[in-house]
Amino acid sequence: MMKFTKSRNLRFICLALGLLLTACSAGTGEESTPAVPTIIATVPAPTVASSTVTTSTVTAATTTTATITGTTSSSGPAYPGKIVYTRAEQNSADLYVMTADRQYQMRLTNTPGASFQPRWSPDGQSIAYLHYEAAGNSTNIWLVDAAGGAEPRALTTDGVKTAEGVFWSPDSHYLLYQDVQTGGESQDLYRLDVATGDIVNMTADSPQRDGSPAWSPDGQSIAFASDRPSTTTVAITGTASIWVMAADGTGATNLTPQASGWQHAKPVWSPDSRQVAFYRWRTDGVADAAGGPAGIWVINADGSGERLLGEFPEWQASDPPVWSPDGKWLAFDYGNADDTDVWVVAMQPDGAASEPLQISDLPGGEKHISWSPDAQTFIFTNFQPNQLDLYIAQPDGSTPEPLIEGAASGFGDWSP
Repeated sequence: MMKFTKSRNLRFICLALGLLLTACSAGTGEESTPAVPTIIATVPAPTVASSTVTTSTVTAATTTTATITGTTSSSGPAYPGKIVYTRAEQNSADLYVMTADRQYQMRLTNTPGASFQPRWSPDGQSIAYLHYEAAGNSTNIWLVDAAGGAEPRALTTDGVKTAEGVFWSPDSHYLLYQDVQTGGESQDLYRLDVATGDIVNMTADSPQRDGSPAWSPDGQSIAFASDRPSTTTVAITGTASIWVMAADGTGATNLTPQASGWQHAKPVWSPDSRQVAFYRWRTDGVADAAGGPAGIWVINADGSGERLLGEFPEWQASDPPVWSPDGKWLAFDYGNADDTDVWVVAMQPDGAASEPLQISDLPGGEKHISWSPDAQTFIFTNFQPNQLDLYIAQPDGSTPEPLIEGAASGFGDWSP
């Protein structure tokens, strides 16, 4: 099993989410979550090297019509699907949709403030995202038609304080997110009905912190991290474990054991809903304590077969790991507060895994990974001071390439 060599603790709690996010809300438990974007004054129009610039006219996210500069590259490889991403220009940040071969680009929103963390619905029809409005100093969840055929609409209006993002149900009917408890100080998981706007607290029975929700691809279960007492052992205060509950919020049971000093976080399901990958690290710096080591782990959905994929010095996780759609790869970011890189692990049908392979080695932080629908490539965002860049990469270790030049762009999500 490979042991990572970067020894400094990773403190991605309030990592510069690039140009857009520089302040964090007063979150509780595992980490604070970015909420208040700031936008640079001027960003030049995007260009792509060795490309012919064309122009297309589309309907913007307001009642006006926007002219969008696109890029073409006749020699570029063909990629399936489209990519939604955030581009910062002037004093706002809006969502754009493009093809990875740069043959098509469309502006999707045109609203004051900052739109970020976009997520395609599984049916490919809608995009949910977080939108920050400076006037009210609040962040809310919004929805926009992926084809740009309708104006975006706010799904929440009272603001969300600790949302890491939004997570779709497999049937595209609901969104999951985490937020501070009503009248409390900890946080719960909430289910938002996209059609009606109805919000249900899925973990109201727990006074402890619940976060990082992940819906299983088969729609039957939700995995999450929680500080609540174990169902089988005596409660250990301040120690998070991975839990699984039914899609309606009932029957919560802990998947990973609670062990003093160990934190378990950021669960994510395999595409076949049979495994859950997650991070484990120490809270007291005792890396050789029983129950470790720190690293990225995977466990079967029934709680059996827990195994280590990659070992590294303890750190607080940032983004969840990301399975490729075919289940053959698991990508994640690892590093320290100033420099994170993207790594991949090849997953075998028998449960075995390859040694982690480093994909990126750029200055600053690389995170926010999203796979192409054919699982052949993925995108990620490189965060540096006063710089935000969207990259495309393959899991074979070849050098990643920038998708857009001359514009602050990131938070990309590939369509299903």
